[in-house]
Amino acid sequence: GTSIQDFPDVGSNVASTLNYRSPFSSEKFIEIYTNPTIITSLTLNNCSIQEIPKSRLTSLDTFSFSTNGLVDFPDLVFFSPALKNLNISNNPFFNGSDPDQRYFGPKIAAKLPSTLRSLSIPGCFRGSFVQNQLNKFTLLSSIDASRSNFNTTAFFYPDSKNPNGE
Repeated sequence: GTSIQDFPDVGSNVASTLNYRSPFSSEKFIEIYTNPTIITSLTLNNCSIQEIPKSRLTSLDTFSFSTNGLVDFPDLVFFSPALKNLNISNNPFFNGSDPDQRYFGPKIAAKLPSTLRSLSIPGCFRGSFVQNQLNKFTLLSSIDASRSNFNTTAFFYPDSKNPNGE
């Protein structure tokens, strides 16, 4: 059967934490009711989430969504237009449904807000990291695009996007 757990309203706290542990590996639906404009930081690592909801978090500044099941890169310009820090590592975008989004190119860059200061994408892409795709990110001071130790299948392979390496 379905069980519902009620958690007390935390009122005006600036930070809330929901920890849910279960010995069962069935799907879970977590519904959080709060004003989305007050959410500034969201961490959802290792949750087996395969899609980001079609919502808008206009004040979200830090988003950590590593090691989930995303294969199609989300539109973060819509989801979090003021985003500064993004960790979306170890999501297999190299298996995405659009071949032009299996590497870091113009279609991926277009889905990232220009407000980014820190970007962590280890284990997400294979092959090309297309030149000049970071030009719009004038505030970007940190990027991690290394091969992940967690996802041992995400190697950078030579490809034919540009044989001159440009």
